[in-house]
Amino acid sequence: MNEKQEQILALIKKKKECDKRALEIVHKLIEPEVDPTFLLSQALYIGPPHLEDVVEERRLAGLCGWTLCSKSLDPEVSKKKQRYVIRGRKVLDITDRKSFCSSDCYAKSTHFKQQLLISPLWMRDDKNGETAVTFHILEDNVQLHGVIVNVTGLKLTDEDKEKDSESRSSEDDNKADNDKHS
Repeated sequence: MNEKQEQILALIKKKKECDKRALEIVHKLIEPEVDPTFLLSQALYIGPPHLEDVVEERRLAGLCGWTLCSKSLDPEVSKKKQRYVIRGRKVLDITDRKSFCSSDCYAKSTHFKQQLLISPLWMRDDKNGETAVTFHILEDNVQLHGVIVNVTGLKLTDEDKEKDSESRSSEDDNKADNDKHS
């Protein structure tokens, strides 16, 4: 076997090892109780798609998608396929938000995901200086309600306005319930 083939085999072996490690981390992050130090120490070894898998698996298990939250999801909210909310003069797509018990948890998960490296796992090493990266967990009481949707020129019917009003009141009720349980 020549040197080039050995390098390719070593790279394939490293890729398999990195993928295996990432899968083990994902399995631990799906659990209801996750230690924040574990999450921060292992963040270098996963990427955004891994965290998306964690959120989806936790949602399917009825848990909040933020890995450091052990609260359950409202089963009625998580069944809805897609939902838009009109807040002020903005329309928010809260399709992703429904995987979380609160806007706080959605914000924390989104913030954490944005910090994760996008380079392939097997290409990360000390030579690139990537291990010097530090990850942070967003502080409490920072909220993210959804993704802003551009609806320029869209006219709302009275029915849409009524649904928005109902949606706001139910969100306020949910927030009050979450505040009571905190």
